[in-house]
Amino acid sequence: MEMNSVHINYLHGIRPNADYLDPPERLIVGGVRLWLETPANWPLVAEDFRLAFGDDESLFALNGFKGLLELLARDARRTLYFHKPRCTRVSTDERTLLTLLATLQHGRHEHAQAVLRWLLPAPQQGAAYIHAFWLACGMAECGLMLRPPVENEGIWC
Repeated sequence: MEMNSVHINYLHGIRPNADYLDPPERLIVGGVRLWLETPANWPLVAEDFRLAFGDDESLFALNGFKGLLELLARDARRTLYFHKPRCTRVSTDERTLLTLLATLQHGRHEHAQAVLRWLLPAPQQGAAYIHAFWLACGMAECGLMLRPPVENEGIWC
């Protein structure tokens, strides 16, 4: 029920509030924001992943996370917008990243490929897919499931 209220509010021009994000969503959005604030925050991101995934799985997911973000930072078709770490709003690009990972976790691979086609030029899409898949699978294996995209209501991102 909570998902629908956020989704509907966003469709009416109100940005979703970060308070409505589930813990797995907060981990991803928070990690991106911390790292973009300054690369010196990478150890904080790595520690958050270790706490969420455990020692064994964190490296697998963290490598996917870092690889995906590096590709987006270097090769995105346009400038992507992310909020500062303590901001309570969620940007469209933050929601798009969550959508990409959620589509992979829920077996909607064509939807994930469409998101990547929108974000990146063709030569980088394959590598980005692999990194996103590593992250999404690592999250799923540890029980960190993202909400599935809402069907029949347009793009969730």
